[in-house]
Amino acid sequence: MKLEYRMYFFVPYQLTGIQGGIQSLHASTVYAREYRKNKDYKQWETKDFTVIVLNGGTTNTNKKRLGTLNVALDTIRSLDVKTADFYEPDLGDQLTSFCFLVDNRVWDKKMFPDFKFPITPEAEKTKEYNVWRKTFSGDKKEANKIIFLRNYLKNFKLA
Repeated sequence: MKLEYRMYFFVPYQLTGIQGGIQSLHASTVYAREYRKNKDYKQWETKDFTVIVLNGGTTNTNKKRLGTLNVALDTIRSLDVKTADFYEPDLGDQLTSFCFLVDNRVWDKKMFPDFKFPITPEAEKTKEYNVWRKTFSGDKKEANKIIFLRNYLKNFKLA
């Protein structure tokens, strides 16, 4: 199966469209430096091109009250997803964008439809759920990561 990629960006809520675009460009430049030899990145850079910029909410590096943007970055990184982040010097070195690639198993609901029932602990024990999960990957950990991303990313609106 040939995968297609999109680069997802998260930016703080208070940035204007152009500011969010500029901060996203900063993060994508960091990503390119870090992962330019990665085959998924090469495909996205040369063929797929699509970017999705999402409203990540607040940014705050205070450990007692992390911003929602910072929490989202930690959440995505906890899945072992390759990420790149940018901290804007002109805004007190706050996180102003991060990015990562996802393939069409996450966003293409036509080719990879959602599970036909609500996903509950009981549903996850069914044969139907296991068959559905295997449509994403034969590797259970990879399939679970894809399912998590599908459900997580739909909670965010475009910036």
